[in-house]
Parts: sequence; C-alpha cells; structure tokens
Amino acid sequence: MTNPYYIGLMSGTSVDGIDAALVDINDGKIKCLATKSIAFDAPLRNA
Repeated sequence: MTNPYYIGLMSGTSVDGIDAALVDINDGKIKCLATKSIAFDAPLRNA
C-alpha cells in the first residue's frame, strides 16, 4: 500500500495571499515535497 500525500493551505491574517505545501508523512516523519505562495490580486485583497 502506498502512503498518501497531504496538502496544506493557509492564508494569514494579512490576507495578502495563500500558501500551500505538499507533504509526505511516513512512519511519523514529515517530508516537504513542494511549496507554493500565490499573492492575491489587489481587488481581492481590498474586498
């Protein structure tokens, strides 16, 4: 059986964008496979 990957998403209190992380959790060990930060456009930030 293969281990599933997990995706975490977060937007902080500044609401300037969103951060994402792809991780593999195996035997209690966390391995970060990829991260991405995307800034929100001004109209969305100011909504």
